[in-house]
Amino acid sequence: MENQYITIAIQTRERAEKIVKKAKEKGIDCQLEIPELTGDSKEEKIKIRVKISDIEKALDITEEIDKVYGKEIIDVPREDIHINKILIPVVFKSYSEKGPFLALSLANKLKAEVHLFHTYFNPFTNPLSYTDDMKTSGYFDNNVSSIEDHSIEKMQQLINQLHKKCEKNNFKDVILDYTVTGGNLFNELERKSKIYEPDMLVLGTKGKNKKNSSLFPGVFN
Repeated sequence: MENQYITIAIQTRERAEKIVKKAKEKGIDCQLEIPELTGDSKEEKIKIRVKISDIEKALDITEEIDKVYGKEIIDVPREDIHINKILIPVVFKSYSEKGPFLALSLANKLKAEVHLFHTYFNPFTNPLSYTDDMKTSGYFDNNVSSIEDHSIEKMQQLINQLHKKCEKNNFKDVILDYTVTGGNLFNELERKSKIYEPDMLVLGTKGKNKKNSSLFPGVFN
């Protein structure tokens, strides 16, 4: 399957080169998108793009660079921002609920649609994890159906909360939708990104008091 690349940061050339150098040292493939300078623009705004499977490691590198050199504040003119679709992976944890709610305000201003995405564990995708008990007749059908039903129920609860948030704040231009699927997170997120083609992917690498090694546990920390 062809790997999907997404933008993780917009930086100056000097900062982008530092991030790419560090990424290469850790075996991460980075693509740079360098726009032409136009009008009164004197500063290059370079987009740094990485594979979905490298997101967590790449964001760790940008945080590391920021700590050493300080954060860069890049002024991106509103006319350069074209965001119509926002994709948000969710994990139904208390510390990851902030992202979808904050994204509503952004979506309302940009008149964009918000699509929530959740992947639940599906044992069929990882046969090496089977135990003897799991191989008994009916185990997979019963348990996978239960996991799927629970995930859909949680997603619908979150969508209802978001609809109430929209009504409370008079966000009339926000379109909400969702997908719940079973399988491997990275594979399913890559597949969804190719189908949905989002302009923005909202996620985080850690939640409050959580370890950095956690996979997408928090959003908009």
